[in-house]
Amino acid sequence: MKRLANFKFMVMAMFVAMLSMSLTACSDDDGDDDNGNYAKSVVGTWQRGTANTGAVHIFKFNPNGTGEERYITYNYNGQETSNISENISYTYVYNEETGYGVLAVSNDEGTKNYKVKRFVDKLHIYTASDKYNEYLKK
Repeated sequence: MKRLANFKFMVMAMFVAMLSMSLTACSDDDGDDDNGNYAKSVVGTWQRGTANTGAVHIFKFNPNGTGEERYITYNYNGQETSNISENISYTYVYNEETGYGVLAVSNDEGTKNYKVKRFVDKLHIYTASDKYNEYLKK
Protein backbone atom coordinates (compact mmCIF):
# COMPACT_ATOMS: atom_id res chain seq x y z
CA MET A 1 0.00 0.00 0.00
CA LYS A 2 2.78 2.38 0.84
CA ARG A 3 4.22 1.91 -2.67
CA LEU A 4 0.87 2.78 -4.23
CA ALA A 5 0.63 5.92 -2.09
CA ASN A 6 4.16 6.95 -3.12
CA PHE A 7 3.31 6.27 -6.79
CA LYS A 8 0.13 8.39 -6.55
CA PHE A 9 2.11 11.18 -4.89
CA MET A 10 4.76 11.11 -7.63
CA VAL A 11 2.10 11.14 -10.38
CA MET A 12 0.34 14.09 -8.73
CA ALA A 13 3.66 15.93 -8.31
CA MET A 14 4.49 15.39 -11.98
CA PHE A 15 0.99 16.57 -12.96
CA VAL A 16 1.36 19.75 -10.90
CA ALA A 17 4.82 20.39 -12.35
CA MET A 18 3.56 19.92 -15.92
CA LEU A 19 0.54 22.13 -15.24
CA SER A 20 2.69 24.92 -13.81
CA MET A 21 5.01 24.81 -16.85
CA SER A 22 2.09 24.96 -19.27
CA LEU A 23 0.72 28.09 -17.59
CA THR A 24 4.02 29.92 -17.74
CA ALA A 25 4.28 32.37 -20.62
CA CYS A 26 7.40 33.28 -22.51
CA SER A 27 7.99 36.67 -24.02
CA ASP A 28 6.76 37.29 -27.56
CA ASP A 29 9.29 36.82 -30.31
CA ASP A 30 7.17 38.59 -32.88
CA GLY A 31 8.70 41.94 -32.03
CA ASP A 32 5.59 43.52 -30.63
CA ASP A 33 7.19 46.33 -28.66
CA ASP A 34 5.68 49.75 -27.99
CA ASN A 35 2.29 48.02 -27.60
CA GLY A 36 2.43 46.89 -31.21
CA ASN A 37 2.78 50.40 -32.58
CA TYR A 38 6.39 50.12 -33.77
CA ALA A 39 5.30 49.69 -37.42
CA LYS A 40 3.58 53.06 -37.41
CA SER A 41 6.84 54.99 -37.15
CA VAL A 42 10.33 55.00 -38.65
CA VAL A 43 11.80 57.40 -36.06
CA GLY A 44 15.33 56.38 -35.18
CA THR A 45 18.68 55.72 -36.81
CA TRP A 46 18.85 52.94 -39.40
CA GLN A 47 22.04 51.52 -40.92
CA ARG A 48 22.76 49.32 -43.90
CA GLY A 49 26.25 47.88 -44.34
CA THR A 50 29.43 48.00 -42.26
CA ALA A 51 33.06 48.99 -42.66
CA ASN A 52 33.69 45.33 -43.55
CA THR A 53 31.31 45.57 -46.52
CA GLY A 54 33.03 48.73 -47.77
CA ALA A 55 30.03 51.05 -47.52
CA VAL A 56 27.48 52.24 -44.99
CA HIS A 57 24.20 53.99 -45.69
CA ILE A 58 22.48 55.61 -42.71
CA PHE A 59 19.06 57.20 -42.36
CA LYS A 60 18.31 59.20 -39.23
CA PHE A 61 14.62 60.07 -38.84
CA ASN A 62 13.72 62.58 -36.14
CA PRO A 63 10.22 62.76 -34.63
CA ASN A 64 9.61 66.19 -36.22
CA GLY A 65 9.90 65.01 -39.85
CA THR A 66 13.52 66.06 -40.32
CA GLY A 67 16.59 63.91 -40.47
CA GLU A 68 19.88 63.06 -42.08
CA GLU A 69 21.05 60.72 -44.81
CA ARG A 70 24.69 59.66 -44.73
CA TYR A 71 26.94 57.64 -47.04
CA ILE A 72 30.27 56.39 -45.71
CA THR A 73 32.78 54.38 -47.73
CA TYR A 74 35.78 52.40 -46.50
CA ASN A 75 38.91 51.03 -48.14
CA TYR A 76 40.03 47.40 -47.92
CA ASN A 77 41.76 48.15 -44.57
CA GLY A 78 38.49 49.38 -43.07
CA GLN A 79 39.62 53.01 -43.07
CA GLU A 80 36.99 55.62 -43.88
CA THR A 81 37.56 57.14 -47.33
CA SER A 82 34.49 59.38 -47.64
CA ASN A 83 31.64 60.58 -45.48
CA ILE A 84 28.82 62.45 -47.20
CA SER A 85 25.91 63.73 -45.19
CA GLU A 86 22.85 65.74 -46.12
CA ASN A 87 19.79 67.01 -44.29
CA ILE A 88 16.47 65.52 -45.28
CA SER A 89 12.81 65.86 -44.51
CA TYR A 90 10.44 62.93 -44.62
CA THR A 91 6.89 61.73 -44.24
CA TYR A 92 5.80 58.22 -43.38
CA VAL A 93 2.30 56.82 -43.79
CA TYR A 94 1.56 53.33 -42.50
CA ASN A 95 -1.25 51.19 -43.93
CA GLU A 96 -2.56 48.76 -41.29
CA GLU A 97 -4.37 46.64 -43.87
CA THR A 98 -1.24 45.84 -45.88
CA GLY A 99 1.35 46.11 -43.09
CA TYR A 100 3.51 48.36 -45.29
CA GLY A 101 4.23 52.05 -45.20
CA VAL A 102 5.16 54.68 -47.73
CA LEU A 103 8.26 56.70 -46.88
CA ALA A 104 8.83 59.94 -48.80
CA VAL A 105 12.37 61.29 -48.35
CA SER A 106 13.14 64.80 -49.62
CA ASN A 107 16.47 66.57 -50.09
CA ASP A 108 17.77 69.39 -52.32
CA GLU A 109 17.48 67.15 -55.38
CA GLY A 110 13.82 66.18 -54.91
CA THR A 111 11.67 63.53 -53.27
CA LYS A 112 11.92 59.74 -53.45
CA ASN A 113 9.08 57.48 -52.38
CA TYR A 114 9.79 54.06 -50.90
CA LYS A 115 7.65 51.11 -49.89
CA VAL A 116 8.67 50.13 -46.35
CA LYS A 117 8.12 47.19 -44.03
CA ARG A 118 8.98 48.00 -40.42
CA PHE A 119 10.03 45.45 -37.82
CA VAL A 120 11.15 46.10 -34.26
CA ASP A 121 14.86 46.41 -35.01
CA LYS A 122 15.00 46.38 -38.80
CA LEU A 123 13.54 48.28 -41.68
CA HIS A 124 13.05 46.90 -45.19
CA ILE A 125 13.16 49.61 -47.84
CA TYR A 126 11.95 48.25 -51.16
CA THR A 127 13.38 49.04 -54.57
CA ALA A 128 11.44 49.39 -57.79
CA SER A 129 11.95 45.68 -58.52
CA ASP A 130 10.22 44.79 -55.22
CA LYS A 131 13.46 43.63 -53.62
CA TYR A 132 14.45 45.26 -50.38
CA ASN A 133 17.50 46.64 -48.63
CA GLU A 134 17.62 45.77 -44.94
CA TYR A 135 18.52 48.51 -42.46
CA LEU A 136 19.21 47.67 -38.82
CA LYS A 137 18.27 49.94 -35.96
CA LYS A 138 21.27 51.53 -34.27
